Amino acid sequence: MIRKLAIFSIGNRVFCLPIERILHIIPTPRVFHMPLLPQGVSGIILFQQEVAPFIDLASRWGLSGGGQVKPGGYTVIYGSDAGVIGLPVEQVLHIVDQDQGKVEKSQNDDQRAIMAADFDFVFRKVRYPMVDVELLISTAPPESNHPATP
Repeated sequence: MIRKLAIFSIGNRVFCLPIERILHIIPTPRVFHMPLLPQGVSGIILFQQEVAPFIDLASRWGLSGGGQVKPGGYTVIYGSDAGVIGLPVEQVLHIVDQDQGKVEKSQNDDQRAIMAADFDFVFRKVRYPMVDVELLISTAPPESNHPATP
């Protein structure tokens, strides 16, 4: 069986996820902001009558506009080991067979730490970090990417 990867963009970052764990890609639904959510979770969404955390990738990755939902974007509904989660993306760039590129160990330590990506998918001479969503949601975001709360 050929493994497929979906390649996305958010801000000036690109990344990829295994298609096998993606349940749907939908226009970004209403995000309900709630008090006392863990750092890196900007709110919750409803998907098929199920509440799912909406992971704030922009804030986690130090991008401008973190915590804001941009109109016209999409949400990747992802089946993690912890349950369904929402991941915001601006664009779906490609869905490709893994054999159309190659997987290499990440050469960027900052990328590995911030994006939870130990490996890159190299496709058409571009490196796309392969985000480990399980690691991403199980670790606290770096403090330097978040403003202090009063």
